[in-house]
Amino acid sequence: MNLNIEGQTLSRICFDHAVSFLMSSGGEIRVETGAIFRAPHAAELHFEPESPGSASVALLHLLQRTVTHAEAFDNGMLVLEFDSGAKLTVEPHDSYEAWGFVGESGARVISTPGGGITTWE
Repeated sequence: MNLNIEGQTLSRICFDHAVSFLMSSGGEIRVETGAIFRAPHAAELHFEPESPGSASVALLHLLQRTVTHAEAFDNGMLVLEFDSGAKLTVEPHDSYEAWGFVGESGARVISTPGGGITTWE
């Protein structure tokens, strides 16, 4: 499922018990379980949102970058790609909602525990 945020810029990143990405349109992606960040010409970083460590510095380089691809897969995986060549992947979690998306219209897409996605319009 395409999240329809291509062409939008990442305007804010928030670190708390999750990592939240706010888009220029007002849409938001909240990552609540482990994720993988790949930047061009850099090592792959695996991180947990509650304690992202050095990944937080790498993630900050996404600020003001443009989303080129954003897809939620039926198995619950999320893939975000940026104009810099960076890529963020969130796999589904067995016990928790791995990530959630809220679009500018309020529509929601959630990765469900155990894999899969659910939507609300």
